[in-house]
Amino acid sequence: MAVSSQVVQFNLSHMTLDTLTQQVISDVKYQQLAAISGKTPQGGEHLDYSIRFEEHRYILYPGLVYAENNPENTIVPIENGYIFSDSTFPASELSFFRLSGDVRNFSSGQNTVKIVFTQTNEARLITVNKRGVITVE
Repeated sequence: MAVSSQVVQFNLSHMTLDTLTQQVISDVKYQQLAAISGKTPQGGEHLDYSIRFEEHRYILYPGLVYAENNPENTIVPIENGYIFSDSTFPASELSFFRLSGDVRNFSSGQNTVKIVFTQTNEARLITVNKRGVITVE
């Protein structure tokens, strides 16, 4: 039995920082909506939905515990020249409660991640409040 994760590639030769930021926000909201809607993965039960931020990619996954080999993970590499930095989310993971969509284990001050364009150090700070509302600075 082969196990594979879905990998999403964006073929944009000059993705801008704002475009990347909007894509990340869209994917975070997708995870929140999956949790609210009661989307069920292959196992058939309602789950929380989460996102994990790593330096050069982020991963969308069902449940609270990240399992690297879960075939239901969606791995999204970000373009060269961009990184995630200074994540204050515990373990760099953000999870949404099933059915309510609220942020699980929310703590003010532990609710941000930064996207940096390394050539200029220009950055966008993404903040998520306890209800999942996102702001960008």
